[in-house]
Amino acid sequence: MKKKTKEAPVLDRGVAWTAEMRDEVWPWRGHPNPAFRKDYVERSCDLVAAFAERRQYMDYDEHMRPWFRAGLKRVPVGERAMMEGALAIRDETTMPTKLDPDVEVALVALEIQHVFTAVPFWIAKEGLEMALRTLVRCHAYHSSGHDEGYGDHGVWVVHAPDGAGSYPEYAESGWEVLRARLATADDATYASMREVAEELGANAPTVVRAFLAIAFATERDWADEAAEAALAEEHPSAWCKRLVTVASLELGARLARNERWAFEEGEILTLLAREGGAAVPVLGAALSAAGNNDERKRYAKLLARIETEDAARAFVPWMANKAVSPIATSYFKRVPEVARRALSPIAKSNGPGARAAAIALKSL
Repeated sequence: MKKKTKEAPVLDRGVAWTAEMRDEVWPWRGHPNPAFRKDYVERSCDLVAAFAERRQYMDYDEHMRPWFRAGLKRVPVGERAMMEGALAIRDETTMPTKLDPDVEVALVALEIQHVFTAVPFWIAKEGLEMALRTLVRCHAYHSSGHDEGYGDHGVWVVHAPDGAGSYPEYAESGWEVLRARLATADDATYASMREVAEELGANAPTVVRAFLAIAFATERDWADEAAEAALAEEHPSAWCKRLVTVASLELGARLARNERWAFEEGEILTLLAREGGAAVPVLGAALSAAGNNDERKRYAKLLARIETEDAARAFVPWMANKAVSPIATSYFKRVPEVARRALSPIAKSNGPGARAAAIALKSL
């Protein structure tokens, strides 16, 4: 059998892209990516498949059922009806005629259904608006198990309207499905959904405004406002780091300087797809704030996809780091002309990095 030829990377605005890298980029309007969360997105268009997936995961709560019964004795009056409704339908085997948003929120809060099965089902059953409104509400409710532990003392629905906690679990998966569907929605649908999002975000906590900006990925003003708000908080939600995919470069670099946050490869690749080689300062900030060498290695590999003088210069402060140095050395040899133009002035100076730059140049 003839061996498949590996395709050469394609240079686009200073970034050397492979097909595998493109598949990891998060979509936005005008820049769709059919590979992004493909299974989830397909289920959001297939009601039968979405319902089957919902049912499969709702069968995993058997061990918690005695805890729920005990929890009914402790749940606040305001949340009792929604909890009772959730427990009443958890064994459903036929397609519901109409969804009750209160019950759907309680199913997520109690962890009977997960967001990654709920949102595709909501979209397939009742559309994008219902899914968006319900997902936003999910951020205001969670399981008592997060506060008081799980056990025979009971598990019940807790209302936390400030939405400041890291709830619901797997929330990011639901917002990713919404982002993908909004990226390909027709103009009228998008305009209608944008109005809904503006309404929902008006008095929402920062983490919800962040997720709205991430889902409506071309609304730069929303992203920048949410990023500013997150950076002003003493303990912002870690989910706010995802604003790096949508916020301005200046705010992206400030987000990257938060030492508590580590970026995933897809987040940085989305930044590169949006900004090209101009994203170097964000990666430089991430390298400086990285909590360990595993993180630095991940960022260095992504920085090495940028074939510009700025990228080459960004490697110089890290030439003594055991995780970054081999990546930098390989990078300089792969793009020697770029490396020479970037490193020669540094090597001739008396400033920081002069010796490292000179050594790197000798290896070319």
